[in-house]
Amino acid sequence: MNDTHDHESSIDLPEVWKDAKECLDNAPSPSAEGQLASEFAESIALAVSEGEKMTTAESLLGQFARNSDIAKSTMVKEFEEELEALEAATEEDEDDGDGEVLKHSIDTLLESHLDELTIYKPSDASAKPRYSWAFGTGVRVETETEHLAPDSFCQCYHDASGAERNARTPDDLNGSWTEYVRDLISALQNDGEKVRVVPVEGVRTQAVQDLRDAVEGKPATTDLKTAAQQYRPYVNPDDPSVVQVPSAAIERILANFEDCSYNDLQIELDKREVRAGNVRQTQVARGMNVRFWLLDREWLDVEVEEGEQETAENGGDSRVEA
Repeated sequence: MNDTHDHESSIDLPEVWKDAKECLDNAPSPSAEGQLASEFAESIALAVSEGEKMTTAESLLGQFARNSDIAKSTMVKEFEEELEALEAATEEDEDDGDGEVLKHSIDTLLESHLDELTIYKPSDASAKPRYSWAFGTGVRVETETEHLAPDSFCQCYHDASGAERNARTPDDLNGSWTEYVRDLISALQNDGEKVRVVPVEGVRTQAVQDLRDAVEGKPATTDLKTAAQQYRPYVNPDDPSVVQVPSAAIERILANFEDCSYNDLQIELDKREVRAGNVRQTQVARGMNVRFWLLDREWLDVEVEEGEQETAENGGDSRVEA
């Protein structure tokens, strides 16, 4: 990359990196990291197109790569593609031929041309809301997190218009764009006139409820082997605050949910703060090891039925697995 840009960009790159690093630290999956990488590359490309130095861009792209599982070569390729597209776009006439400028700044669109914001709020604690932005320009934009970065929001607007309309990043915005958008959404919700919140039941919520029903539907036992063989909840008399559920019982529940994986359910339970620990592999008999999920007993209404033997008597060996 050649350092051909030498005047100052209006984009606060340290703030962009700070926001990106925070999101990276909380990224739930490799696909989320990939999305963040694309958005970060777009932001850096936009800064360079406005005059930021290439050396600064290359340094930040390297920083992102070192803090993620994304290769630097991949980051550089995405950056160069975005920069090429931005430079090509600046050569296009923004006038529609009748004197009407089609390219608004995205903050102007939000403040002056937003007709309605619909927020689809999932019941899943681990799922993000989806947002539907209806503008007076006739464009409706669907986002999940794209609105939290101005460049990705502008791209969504452009795509939603069928590439007929454009939006540009703000000319002058004090502070973080993410804070600006979140404050705007809060203000719109408080006002109430332009916002509609639609509750959406998530598949993870259904799986959690089915798990709870299944656990509460059978009396818990203090006998590990009985719990493993009958897919029943197990309560260790030495630790009665925890209900252990055989993973085979969990798998039976998840078989009914194509879009909720083993990991998805663990994440959802974590977000609801009802897990009492990691999945544990326990020896229930000689040569017989069974995985148990650990759940907070306060979350469940379970009756305990005495077993024929307790963990202390059968010498059960437990190992934390995941």
